[in-house]
Amino acid sequence: MVANQAAATQTSKEASMRGIKRADWLILRAVASSLALSWLVLVGIDTAQAFANEMDEIGSGNYDLMTAVTYTAWTVPRRFYELFPMAAVLAAVVGLGSLAPTSELTALRAAGMSKLRISAPVILLLLLVGMGVTSIGETLAAFGEHQAQSVQAGAKSRDLVVTSRTGMWARDGAYLLNARSGKVEGGELVLIDARLYEFDPQGRLLGIVRAEKARNRDGVWRFETLRRFGFTKAKVSSTTEASWVWQSKLDPRLMTLGLVQPRYQAVKDLRRHIDYLLRNGLDASEFLDALWTRFAYPLRAIAPAFLALPFAFGFLRSGGLGKRIMIGAVIGLTFYFFSRMLGDLAGVYGFNLAVANLVPPILLMLASMVHLARSR
Repeated sequence: MVANQAAATQTSKEASMRGIKRADWLILRAVASSLALSWLVLVGIDTAQAFANEMDEIGSGNYDLMTAVTYTAWTVPRRFYELFPMAAVLAAVVGLGSLAPTSELTALRAAGMSKLRISAPVILLLLLVGMGVTSIGETLAAFGEHQAQSVQAGAKSRDLVVTSRTGMWARDGAYLLNARSGKVEGGELVLIDARLYEFDPQGRLLGIVRAEKARNRDGVWRFETLRRFGFTKAKVSSTTEASWVWQSKLDPRLMTLGLVQPRYQAVKDLRRHIDYLLRNGLDASEFLDALWTRFAYPLRAIAPAFLALPFAFGFLRSGGLGKRIMIGAVIGLTFYFFSRMLGDLAGVYGFNLAVANLVPPILLMLASMVHLARSR
Protein backbone atom coordinates (compact mmCIF):
# COMPACT_ATOMS: atom_id res chain seq x y z
CA MET A 1 0.00 0.00 0.00
CA VAL A 2 2.79 2.37 0.95
CA ALA A 3 4.66 1.53 -2.23
CA ASN A 4 1.57 2.20 -4.33
CA GLN A 5 1.05 5.58 -2.63
CA ALA A 6 4.69 6.53 -3.21
CA ALA A 7 4.45 5.54 -6.87
CA ALA A 8 1.26 7.53 -7.27
CA THR A 9 2.86 10.56 -5.64
CA GLN A 10 5.91 10.30 -7.90
CA THR A 11 3.70 9.96 -10.97
CA SER A 12 1.72 13.01 -9.87
CA LYS A 13 4.93 15.03 -9.44
CA GLU A 14 6.19 14.02 -12.88
CA ALA A 15 2.89 14.95 -14.47
CA SER A 16 2.98 18.25 -12.64
CA MET A 17 6.51 18.95 -13.90
CA ARG A 18 5.48 18.12 -17.46
CA GLY A 19 2.50 20.42 -17.06
CA ILE A 20 4.67 23.26 -15.81
CA LYS A 21 7.04 22.85 -18.74
CA ARG A 22 4.15 22.90 -21.18
CA ALA A 23 2.76 25.97 -19.44
CA ASP A 24 6.14 27.70 -19.70
CA TRP A 25 6.29 27.04 -23.42
CA LEU A 26 2.72 28.26 -23.81
CA ILE A 27 3.60 31.54 -22.07
CA LEU A 28 6.91 31.91 -23.91
CA ARG A 29 5.29 31.45 -27.32
CA ALA A 30 2.60 34.00 -26.57
CA VAL A 31 5.02 36.62 -25.23
CA ALA A 32 7.75 35.99 -27.84
CA SER A 33 5.33 36.34 -30.74
CA SER A 34 3.93 39.55 -29.23
CA LEU A 35 7.47 40.86 -28.68
CA ALA A 36 8.53 40.16 -32.27
CA LEU A 37 5.39 41.65 -33.77
CA SER A 38 5.28 44.79 -31.61
CA TRP A 39 9.03 45.37 -32.02
CA LEU A 40 8.91 45.11 -35.79
CA VAL A 41 5.84 47.34 -36.01
CA LEU A 42 7.37 50.02 -33.77
CA VAL A 43 10.69 50.01 -35.64
CA GLY A 44 8.91 50.00 -38.99
CA ILE A 45 6.76 52.99 -38.10
CA ASP A 46 9.70 54.90 -36.63
CA THR A 47 11.92 54.16 -39.65
CA ALA A 48 9.21 55.16 -42.12
CA GLN A 49 8.67 58.43 -40.27
CA ALA A 50 12.41 59.11 -40.21
CA PHE A 51 12.68 58.44 -43.94
CA ALA A 52 9.76 60.79 -44.61
CA ASN A 53 11.57 63.50 -42.66
CA GLU A 54 14.71 62.94 -44.71
CA MET A 55 12.77 63.48 -47.93
CA ASP A 56 12.61 67.17 -47.06
CA GLU A 57 16.43 67.29 -47.02
CA ILE A 58 16.83 66.00 -50.58
CA GLY A 59 18.50 68.68 -52.68
CA SER A 60 20.78 69.99 -49.93
CA GLY A 61 24.22 69.72 -51.47
CA ASN A 62 24.60 66.21 -52.90
CA TYR A 63 21.90 64.77 -50.66
CA ASP A 64 19.71 62.66 -52.95
CA LEU A 65 17.15 59.87 -52.57
CA MET A 66 19.75 57.10 -52.37
CA THR A 67 21.64 58.99 -49.68
CA ALA A 68 18.43 59.36 -47.67
CA VAL A 69 17.81 55.61 -47.98
CA THR A 70 21.39 54.85 -46.90
CA TYR A 71 21.23 57.25 -43.97
CA THR A 72 17.94 55.80 -42.74
CA ALA A 73 19.17 52.22 -43.15
CA TRP A 74 22.24 52.89 -40.99
CA THR A 75 19.97 54.12 -38.16
CA VAL A 76 17.82 50.96 -38.06
CA PRO A 77 20.00 49.11 -35.47
CA ARG A 78 19.79 52.15 -33.19
CA ARG A 79 16.00 52.19 -33.54
CA PHE A 80 15.81 48.51 -32.56
CA TYR A 81 17.91 49.38 -29.50
CA GLU A 82 15.82 52.39 -28.52
CA LEU A 83 12.41 50.81 -29.04
CA PHE A 84 13.02 47.51 -27.26
CA PRO A 85 11.72 48.81 -23.87
CA MET A 86 8.40 49.82 -25.42
CA ALA A 87 8.18 46.50 -27.29
CA ALA A 88 8.91 44.64 -24.03
CA VAL A 89 6.03 46.39 -22.26
CA LEU A 90 3.62 45.59 -25.08
CA ALA A 91 4.83 41.98 -25.17
CA ALA A 92 4.22 41.55 -21.44
CA VAL A 93 0.76 43.09 -21.52
CA VAL A 94 -0.46 41.79 -24.88
CA GLY A 95 1.27 38.39 -24.68
CA LEU A 96 0.05 37.42 -21.23
CA GLY A 97 -3.22 39.28 -21.75
CA SER A 98 -3.93 37.17 -24.83
CA LEU A 99 -4.14 34.12 -22.57
CA ALA A 100 -6.82 35.69 -20.39
CA PRO A 101 -9.87 35.76 -22.77
CA THR A 102 -9.37 32.05 -23.56
CA SER A 103 -9.26 31.25 -19.81
CA GLU A 104 -5.74 29.83 -20.11
CA LEU A 105 -4.52 32.13 -17.35
CA THR A 106 -7.40 30.97 -15.18
CA ALA A 107 -6.49 27.34 -15.86
CA LEU A 108 -2.85 27.96 -14.94
CA ARG A 109 -3.89 29.65 -11.72
CA ALA A 110 -6.28 26.77 -10.93
CA ALA A 111 -3.39 24.33 -11.47
CA GLY A 112 -1.57 25.98 -8.59
CA MET A 113 0.80 28.34 -10.43
CA SER A 114 1.22 31.68 -8.68
CA LYS A 115 1.26 34.96 -10.55
CA LEU A 116 4.99 35.28 -9.95
CA ARG A 117 5.56 31.75 -11.28
CA ILE A 118 3.51 32.48 -14.39
CA SER A 119 5.51 35.68 -14.91
CA ALA A 120 8.87 33.87 -14.57
CA PRO A 121 9.12 32.79 -18.25
CA VAL A 122 8.25 36.34 -19.32
CA ILE A 123 10.95 37.80 -17.09
CA LEU A 124 13.54 35.27 -18.30
CA LEU A 125 12.75 35.91 -21.97
CA LEU A 126 12.96 39.69 -21.62
CA LEU A 127 16.22 39.44 -19.65
CA LEU A 128 17.86 37.30 -22.32
CA VAL A 129 16.64 39.46 -25.19
CA GLY A 130 17.61 42.60 -23.24
CA MET A 131 21.18 41.36 -22.89
CA GLY A 132 21.35 40.77 -26.63
CA VAL A 133 19.93 44.21 -27.36
CA THR A 134 22.53 45.76 -25.03
CA SER A 135 25.30 44.22 -27.12
CA ILE A 136 23.62 45.60 -30.25
CA GLY A 137 23.67 49.06 -28.68
CA GLU A 138 27.41 48.78 -28.09
CA THR A 139 28.23 47.50 -31.56
CA LEU A 140 25.82 47.77 -34.48
CA ALA A 141 23.79 50.69 -33.14
CA ALA A 142 26.80 52.85 -32.24
CA PHE A 143 28.62 52.01 -35.48
CA GLY A 144 25.51 52.52 -37.58
CA GLU A 145 24.76 55.91 -36.04
CA HIS A 146 28.31 57.09 -36.75
CA GLN A 147 28.06 55.87 -40.34
CA ALA A 148 24.69 57.60 -40.73
CA GLN A 149 26.09 60.92 -39.57
CA SER A 150 29.09 60.49 -41.87
CA VAL A 151 26.86 59.80 -44.88
CA GLN A 152 24.62 62.76 -44.13
CA ALA A 153 27.46 65.21 -43.44
CA GLY A 154 29.47 64.16 -46.49
CA ALA A 155 26.48 64.51 -48.81
CA LYS A 156 25.35 67.90 -47.56
CA SER A 157 28.80 69.50 -47.55
CA ARG A 158 31.88 68.60 -49.57
CA ASP A 159 33.99 70.51 -47.05
CA LEU A 160 32.97 68.36 -44.08
CA VAL A 161 34.34 64.88 -43.37
CA VAL A 162 33.65 62.63 -40.39
CA THR A 163 35.95 59.78 -39.41
CA SER A 164 35.78 57.27 -36.57
CA ARG A 165 39.24 57.96 -35.13
CA THR A 166 40.06 61.60 -35.78
CA GLY A 167 36.62 63.18 -35.45
CA MET A 168 35.28 65.91 -37.73
CA TRP A 169 37.16 67.82 -40.40
CA ALA A 170 35.88 70.99 -42.08
CA ARG A 171 37.56 73.27 -44.60
CA ASP A 172 37.17 77.01 -44.99
CA GLY A 173 39.49 78.37 -47.66
CA ALA A 174 43.08 78.11 -46.42
CA TYR A 175 41.98 76.76 -43.03
CA LEU A 176 41.26 73.20 -41.96
CA LEU A 177 39.32 72.68 -38.72
CA ASN A 178 39.42 69.43 -36.78
CA ALA A 179 37.58 68.43 -33.58
CA ARG A 180 37.65 65.11 -31.77
CA SER A 181 34.05 65.53 -30.59
CA GLY A 182 31.44 68.17 -29.93
CA LYS A 183 28.04 68.96 -28.49
CA VAL A 184 25.36 71.61 -28.51
CA GLU A 185 25.00 73.65 -25.31
CA GLY A 186 22.30 76.26 -24.95
CA GLY A 187 21.85 76.53 -28.68
CA GLU A 188 25.56 77.05 -29.43
CA LEU A 189 28.00 74.57 -30.93
CA VAL A 190 30.93 73.54 -28.73
CA LEU A 191 33.82 71.64 -30.28
CA ILE A 192 36.06 69.70 -27.89
CA ASP A 193 39.81 69.31 -28.47
CA ALA A 194 39.75 71.53 -31.55
CA ARG A 195 42.65 72.08 -33.93
CA LEU A 196 42.85 74.73 -36.67
CA TYR A 197 45.44 74.34 -39.42
CA GLU A 198 46.40 77.24 -41.70
CA PHE A 199 48.04 76.71 -45.10
CA ASP A 200 49.50 79.03 -47.71
CA PRO A 201 48.42 78.89 -51.40
CA GLN A 202 51.20 76.36 -52.08
CA GLY A 203 49.87 74.03 -49.40
CA ARG A 204 52.61 74.69 -46.86
CA LEU A 205 51.61 74.64 -43.19
CA LEU A 206 51.80 78.13 -41.67
CA GLY A 207 50.35 77.58 -38.22
CA ILE A 208 48.30 75.42 -35.85
CA VAL A 209 45.88 76.51 -33.16
CA ARG A 210 45.05 73.84 -30.58
CA ALA A 211 42.31 74.62 -28.07
CA GLU A 212 40.42 72.80 -25.37
CA LYS A 213 37.18 74.27 -26.72
CA ALA A 214 35.96 76.14 -29.75
CA ARG A 215 32.57 77.83 -29.56
CA ASN A 216 30.42 79.39 -32.19
CA ARG A 217 28.15 82.08 -30.81
CA ASP A 218 26.24 84.46 -33.03
CA GLY A 219 28.32 83.41 -36.04
CA VAL A 220 31.68 84.07 -34.31
CA TRP A 221 34.19 81.29 -33.66
CA ARG A 222 36.02 81.66 -30.34
CA PHE A 223 38.82 79.33 -29.27
CA GLU A 224 39.37 78.96 -25.51
CA THR A 225 42.49 77.91 -23.55
CA LEU A 226 44.64 77.54 -26.61
CA ARG A 227 48.19 77.19 -27.81
CA ARG A 228 49.31 78.64 -31.15
CA PHE A 229 52.18 77.30 -33.23
CA GLY A 230 53.75 79.27 -36.08
CA PHE A 231 56.00 77.70 -38.72
CA THR A 232 58.63 79.47 -40.82
CA LYS A 233 61.74 78.27 -42.61
CA ALA A 234 63.89 79.53 -39.75
CA LYS A 235 61.99 78.52 -36.63
CA VAL A 236 58.85 77.28 -34.91
CA SER A 237 57.17 79.66 -32.47
CA SER A 238 54.69 78.81 -29.72
CA THR A 239 52.42 81.04 -27.64
CA THR A 240 49.67 80.38 -25.09
CA GLU A 241 46.47 82.43 -24.99
CA ALA A 242 43.23 82.40 -22.99
CA SER A 243 41.04 83.01 -26.02
CA TRP A 244 41.24 83.87 -29.70
CA VAL A 245 38.62 84.79 -32.30
CA TRP A 246 38.72 83.13 -35.70
CA GLN A 247 37.16 85.27 -38.43
CA SER A 248 35.41 82.62 -40.48
CA LYS A 249 32.09 82.15 -42.24
CA LEU A 250 32.08 78.40 -41.63
CA ASP A 251 28.44 77.49 -40.89
CA PRO A 252 28.22 75.75 -37.48
CA ARG A 253 25.10 73.92 -38.68
CA LEU A 254 27.30 71.93 -41.03
CA MET A 255 29.46 70.84 -38.11
CA THR A 256 26.44 69.64 -36.15
CA LEU A 257 25.69 67.20 -38.97
CA GLY A 258 28.77 65.24 -38.00
CA LEU A 259 28.01 65.10 -34.28
CA VAL A 260 26.99 61.77 -32.80
CA GLN A 261 25.00 62.56 -29.69
CA PRO A 262 26.45 61.14 -26.45
CA ARG A 263 23.42 58.91 -25.86
CA TYR A 264 24.14 57.14 -29.16
CA GLN A 265 27.84 56.53 -28.48
CA ALA A 266 29.34 53.26 -27.28
CA VAL A 267 30.66 52.96 -23.74
CA LYS A 268 34.30 52.96 -24.88
CA ASP A 269 33.79 56.24 -26.77
CA LEU A 270 31.98 57.81 -23.83
CA ARG A 271 34.79 56.83 -21.48
CA ARG A 272 37.38 58.32 -23.81
CA HIS A 273 35.49 61.62 -23.97
CA ILE A 274 34.89 61.70 -20.22
CA ASP A 275 38.55 61.03 -19.50
CA TYR A 276 39.62 63.87 -21.76
CA LEU A 277 37.06 66.33 -20.37
CA LEU A 278 37.82 65.58 -16.72
CA ARG A 279 41.56 65.65 -17.34
CA ASN A 280 41.23 69.16 -18.72
CA GLY A 281 38.75 70.40 -16.11
CA LEU A 282 35.84 70.57 -18.56
CA ASP A 283 32.16 69.78 -18.03
CA ALA A 284 31.53 66.07 -18.64
CA SER A 285 28.03 65.83 -17.15
CA GLU A 286 26.29 65.12 -20.46
CA PHE A 287 28.68 62.28 -21.28
CA LEU A 288 28.53 60.92 -17.71
CA ASP A 289 24.74 60.86 -17.87
CA ALA A 290 24.90 59.02 -21.21
CA LEU A 291 27.41 56.54 -19.74
CA TRP A 292 25.23 55.66 -16.75
CA THR A 293 22.19 55.49 -19.00
CA ARG A 294 24.07 52.87 -21.02
CA PHE A 295 25.00 50.91 -17.89
CA ALA A 296 21.40 51.02 -16.64
CA TYR A 297 19.88 50.13 -20.02
CA PRO A 298 19.21 46.41 -19.30
CA LEU A 299 17.33 47.31 -16.11
CA ARG A 300 15.55 50.31 -17.58
CA ALA A 301 14.56 48.27 -20.62
CA ILE A 302 12.67 45.58 -18.73
CA ALA A 303 11.55 47.55 -15.64
CA PRO A 304 8.39 48.89 -17.38
CA ALA A 305 7.52 45.32 -18.37
CA PHE A 306 7.68 44.32 -14.69
CA LEU A 307 5.27 47.14 -13.91
CA ALA A 308 2.96 45.98 -16.69
CA LEU A 309 2.79 42.32 -15.61
CA PRO A 310 0.13 42.76 -12.89
CA PHE A 311 -2.24 44.27 -15.47
CA ALA A 312 -2.28 40.98 -17.38
CA PHE A 313 -3.92 39.31 -14.37
CA GLY A 314 -6.36 42.06 -13.50
CA PHE A 315 -9.08 43.90 -15.39
CA LEU A 316 -7.45 43.12 -18.74
CA ARG A 317 -9.11 39.72 -18.42
CA SER A 318 -12.26 41.25 -19.77
CA GLY A 319 -10.57 43.81 -22.00
CA GLY A 320 -9.73 43.65 -25.65
CA LEU A 321 -6.46 43.98 -27.51
CA GLY A 322 -6.85 47.75 -27.87
CA LYS A 323 -7.09 48.22 -24.11
CA ARG A 324 -3.99 46.11 -23.50
CA ILE A 325 -2.00 48.05 -26.09
CA MET A 326 -3.13 51.35 -24.59
CA ILE A 327 -2.15 50.30 -21.06
CA GLY A 328 1.24 49.07 -22.27
CA ALA A 329 1.93 52.29 -24.18
CA VAL A 330 0.96 54.46 -21.20
CA ILE A 331 3.19 52.47 -18.84
CA GLY A 332 6.15 52.51 -21.20
CA LEU A 333 5.93 56.22 -22.00
CA THR A 334 5.36 57.18 -18.36
CA PHE A 335 8.42 55.30 -17.16
CA TYR A 336 10.53 56.60 -20.06
CA PHE A 337 9.77 60.25 -19.35
CA PHE A 338 10.06 59.72 -15.59
CA SER A 339 13.51 58.11 -15.91
CA ARG A 340 14.71 60.83 -18.29
CA MET A 341 13.46 63.49 -15.89
CA LEU A 342 15.39 61.93 -13.01
CA GLY A 343 18.55 61.79 -15.13
CA ASP A 344 18.21 65.43 -16.17
CA LEU A 345 17.52 66.57 -12.60
CA ALA A 346 20.55 64.63 -11.36
CA GLY A 347 22.74 66.34 -13.96
CA VAL A 348 21.41 69.81 -13.18
CA TYR A 349 21.56 69.58 -9.38
CA GLY A 350 24.69 67.45 -9.13
CA PHE A 351 23.06 64.30 -7.76
CA ASN A 352 24.72 60.93 -8.11
CA LEU A 353 24.09 59.83 -11.70
CA ALA A 354 24.55 56.15 -10.88
CA VAL A 355 21.83 56.31 -8.23
CA ALA A 356 19.49 58.31 -10.48
CA ASN A 357 19.81 55.77 -13.30
CA LEU A 358 20.03 52.46 -11.43
CA VAL A 359 17.88 52.79 -8.32
CA PRO A 360 14.45 53.65 -9.88
CA PRO A 361 14.27 50.59 -12.18
CA ILE A 362 15.53 48.29 -9.42
CA LEU A 363 12.92 49.58 -6.96
CA LEU A 364 10.21 49.29 -9.60
CA MET A 365 11.15 45.69 -10.39
CA LEU A 366 11.29 44.71 -6.72
CA ALA A 367 7.93 46.34 -6.01
CA SER A 368 6.33 44.53 -8.94
CA MET A 369 7.75 41.18 -7.88
CA VAL A 370 6.58 41.68 -4.28
CA HIS A 371 3.11 42.60 -5.55
CA LEU A 372 2.96 39.49 -7.76
CA ALA A 373 4.20 37.27 -4.92
CA ARG A 374 1.62 38.58 -2.43
CA SER A 375 -1.37 38.78 -4.75
CA ARG A 376 -3.70 35.81 -5.05
